[in-house]
Amino acid sequence: MTFSMTSSPPLAAFYPSAQKPPSKSKARMPVPNTPEANVEWRSVASVDIFPGGNLAFPMEADVLENGQIVTESLWGPQVQGILNTDGNYQLLNGAKGNLFEKTWLRANLDQQTNNPFVEALKAAERKRAVQGSEIPQIRQQLTRHGFNGQGLKIGILDAQDKDKKTGQWKQSPHTQLVKAIINDPIWGVAPGVQVDDLGLPFDNEKKDLPADSYQAFANELTAGYQQLMQERVQQLNQVIARRDPALRVLNATWGGTQSRMYHRCINTILKETNEDGYPKYPALKQAVLGPAINATQAQQSQIIINAVDALLESSPLVKAAHQQYVEATRQAANAGIIIVSAASNEGERKIPGLSYQAGSQMDCFTESPYVITVAAANTQQQPGNRAAYTLAPFSSRGDGQTLNPTIAAPGQEMGISMPQGKMGHNLVVEGTSFATPFTCGVIAMMLQRNPYLTFAQVKAKLEATAVKSPYYGPADYGAGFLNAQAAVLG
Repeated sequence: MTFSMTSSPPLAAFYPSAQKPPSKSKARMPVPNTPEANVEWRSVASVDIFPGGNLAFPMEADVLENGQIVTESLWGPQVQGILNTDGNYQLLNGAKGNLFEKTWLRANLDQQTNNPFVEALKAAERKRAVQGSEIPQIRQQLTRHGFNGQGLKIGILDAQDKDKKTGQWKQSPHTQLVKAIINDPIWGVAPGVQVDDLGLPFDNEKKDLPADSYQAFANELTAGYQQLMQERVQQLNQVIARRDPALRVLNATWGGTQSRMYHRCINTILKETNEDGYPKYPALKQAVLGPAINATQAQQSQIIINAVDALLESSPLVKAAHQQYVEATRQAANAGIIIVSAASNEGERKIPGLSYQAGSQMDCFTESPYVITVAAANTQQQPGNRAAYTLAPFSSRGDGQTLNPTIAAPGQEMGISMPQGKMGHNLVVEGTSFATPFTCGVIAMMLQRNPYLTFAQVKAKLEATAVKSPYYGPADYGAGFLNAQAAVLG
């Protein structure tokens, strides 16, 4: 890739990382006698550059029709790099790579346009999205046999986002990606399936404890778990009451894990401070730590982890909420509804030197015998050769006994894009949240072939046709790696 640059100051010299560039409404006149002077300024896309690799402070820029990346400066427009129609770029600060990978360049190309440069980028995106993915070949093979999920519905149980401008709840980008993996004509495994968004509003704003006391802390912890379970029970009861014969599969990728509670409690007790820099909850800290108030942070963290375990295991509220959830999932299975839940992505959320309870990283909504739980596999190395697949390091592990994933499905380094061609800084998505809708699409096609399959039969067939690896056991991936063709056609 070749291009000409000026000898003007380097990228970082224009704006400190925390300072925004001048408004684009200011002078558009290029510096005289420079290559920029010959640029016909017609921006085809806005982009963000991350100077010095600092992802917290992006710099605004424009992509021109010739691929030049230009910023406004006190000296006028300045070329900061170049992007070609394959997505390859090079910046003045030395950064280079591809727009569709984890990168220092992020483009916003969601607007409708007939511009040849933008259309070439979108074509390159689609090509890269399916490269190395087994989803297109699975879809093609099953479609040839007449199976694409036609006539069936998959409900998505996912959190909704609040629009900051209107205050209205709306479908989240996460839900859009989940839907795309199910039935998108390019990236989806079962394009004939209809997807219903059954999400609930979810307020993710952090709230303070009601009081600085151990009892308030214990009440909030157990009440939070109870609320999660009650909301999911309410959702399931509503789905069952609808009695929609086409709605046979529920995709559940939104939940919580015990290990996430560990981190939140450790931060609350040990790290949160008031305006004066003193602990925000001194009485709580003393009550939880006791004589270990002056111990090392690792020792204190382990005490907090043990306290969380003890509170959840002894709480009548938690036990009752869990029993209600199990009963709701049983009723759903009896109604012919297959619930598929993500194992969670807590596999790498560990604190060195601390001991976690086995299975505590699993999503709490997987704790039912009437739920199919999906771990995330990396299928990119040898697509189609399931014996060579690896388990994603972030995929949550079970306890090796009663609480484990049911199966593992593609969920790491998956080629996928936001719908309508919207691009982020990373085209590749990963997570058990994306292994789960893949599995839902496969189950829909299993039901398309045989509508009379029960929950137990679907689960047994997935397990019987799974491909095993000598490197993993039940706590890692349950019965093995999902074999979509064998599960549907076998």
